[in-house]
Amino acid sequence: MAKQKHILVALTACHPGTDDAFNKWYDGTHIPDILSIKAFTAAQRFGHSLDYTGKLPPYLAIYEVEADSAEEAREALQAMREANPAFLSDTLDLNGTLAAFYTPIADREVSNK
Repeated sequence: MAKQKHILVALTACHPGTDDAFNKWYDGTHIPDILSIKAFTAAQRFGHSLDYTGKLPPYLAIYEVEADSAEEAREALQAMREANPAFLSDTLDLNGTLAAFYTPIADREVSNK
């Protein structure tokens, strides 16, 4: 049976004045840690260019996931977090962080331009 495709969307914030350390940790430690989990196949980060609401965290990471279920991938992520005390940086503002798994409900559409 083929694995399902999912994405994990993480909107993150860091504590004031820690952006440089946060981004260094996220790119150099956190993403490699997550990509070492079998279900996680790719990652890309983004920074705000325009926030229509003024309420969203400034950073976005999108992880591509292939697993039997999103729950399986979440459990693998949680197991790594519990096994590795350094998995989260003290620069990460957990109160300003949102994360959720999403599973496709329609085919991907591509422009024919």
